[in-house]
Amino acid sequence: LIQPAEGSVRGLRVGPSLENEMVLRRDNLHIARLVSPFELDRVPARLTIARKGAITGLRLEPQGEFESELLSSEVEVEVRAVGLNFRDVLIVLGALPERFMAELGSDCAGTVQAAGSSVRHILRRTPCFGLASGCLAAYARTDARMQVAKPAALSFEGATTLISTWCTVHVGFERISLRGRRRLLLHAAAGGVGLTALEYAQWLCAPALCTAGAPHKHRL
Repeated sequence: LIQPAEGSVRGLRVGPSLENEMVLRRDNLHIARLVSPFELDRVPARLTIARKGAITGLRLEPQGEFESELLSSEVEVEVRAVGLNFRDVLIVLGALPERFMAELGSDCAGTVQAAGSSVRHILRRTPCFGLASGCLAAYARTDARMQVAKPAALSFEGATTLISTWCTVHVGFERISLRGRRRLLLHAAAGGVGLTALEYAQWLCAPALCTAGAPHKHRL
């Protein structure tokens, strides 16, 4: 596969090799390797976009100190898990309008490292989950109202799968005033938001008529 924009040629092996994929850029043959640019267990890190347009533009960098003091209404979270959304992919690719561009990561779970003076519902060392812009990092700051205490029965990874999906469905159902016995037409019901909406509708005893694109998704 020729990629003129990058000045590179990407292709599968044509002869005996242990490598499944290589990239030829000018006179250099590149082979993918997963390496750490520094000691992650000692230095806080964050994921940044050095160049938009491809995943190869992502960079792992040391995370320095925050430039400002923690506000009284904020919490600082030591991030333990992050839920990736398709929006993050579009941000990396530069495929969103400029007004929708943001830092990478929005759904996270972790432990409260510090809490502002007016925060009462979660305290330091409380396991929490919720929204925090730019949370693909060791630490993230956000409005404390965007974070809630994590139940002990819920893992950090599991908590990150609930945030955007359930918030989207809840707001959507609230706007259409969905109640029991009202019929719901639900498109793309086999996706993450669709499955959540179907489960939510069942709780409300609202019958749902669903669509799904590919035939193999129909049995869901």
